Amino acid sequence: MMNEALKLKLEKAHRILHMEGLAEDRFRGHITVRDEKDRIYIKRWGFGFEEVTARNLLCVDMEGKLL
Repeated sequence: MMNEALKLKLEKAHRILHMEGLAEDRFRGHITVRDEKDRIYIKRWGFGFEEVTARNLLCVDMEGKLL
């Protein structure tokens, strides 16, 4: 699966959790996805689940270094 498709799925997952009332606090909780090259996509701190877009996700390596 291409990275853009993974990022779009992660965006959708954030929105679903928000719509279901399971992610009302923007400072707690996160969802991540790891691609085939062990890059991890995660939302930025301070963003609400309803604000997450594929474009504003962070990408880090397995050591947590920003890519």
